[in-house]
Amino acid sequence: MSEGFSGKTALITGATTGMGRAVAIALARKGADVVVAARREKEGAEAVKDIDAAGGRGLFVRTDVTKEAEANAMVEQTLERFGRLDFVFNNAGSGVNAPITEMTTAEWNQDIAVNLTGTFYGLKAQMKVMEAQGGSIVNMSSQTASFASPGYGAYAAAKAGVEALTRVAAIEGAAKNIRVNTVAPGVINTDILRTVPPHLLDTLKSRIPMKRPGEIDEVANLVIFLMSPASSFITGQNILIDGGFTKGLSF
Repeated sequence: MSEGFSGKTALITGATTGMGRAVAIALARKGADVVVAARREKEGAEAVKDIDAAGGRGLFVRTDVTKEAEANAMVEQTLERFGRLDFVFNNAGSGVNAPITEMTTAEWNQDIAVNLTGTFYGLKAQMKVMEAQGGSIVNMSSQTASFASPGYGAYAAAKAGVEALTRVAAIEGAAKNIRVNTVAPGVINTDILRTVPPHLLDTLKSRIPMKRPGEIDEVANLVIFLMSPASSFITGQNILIDGGFTKGLSF
């Protein structure tokens, strides 16, 4: 399913690990050039090697998405290297685990800055470039925006904000063929999940109607679909990928 990707350029924030990296490699296999925007240079260089090996052309741009100048620079360097920007996955994120009564102002500000403000800075720069040719942007949300998860108040608030911002961006970009959607993963089998104690992991699985965590590639496939021509009439949507977790209890 390389149609629609060959010769195009994608920009992915937080692409050095996990879901971001999986999307980057999947796009490279479909013939796209891929820009990895992240803070860690070593991991960024490794991601670029994987992209090149998968058949695309990779570029690493050191980026802190909480700084508007760096968000602008990642788009500028994308254009300098590849001459176009067709797809974006605003995936960079962070999550502090602390009850509201114990969360510090610094922790609150950090989660809002990375997850929400960083997405705003990205959209602002990306949509300006896409106005001339159109494009597809996918923002990262989370099931925590739809289902209360104690200890993640700032993260949940930020992700709910991302979903609201996405809806506005979709309407503002629609006439210029800019599509903007969000994906909201639930419990996904990432490195972080592997640190969860076995008894807690069993509890999580028992509450998922499908009785298992999702896989990184399943999220990547959804992101790729939302970027592809197959989803050309979909915009402003938030798509949960959680095995049914947020739809009700499993018995």
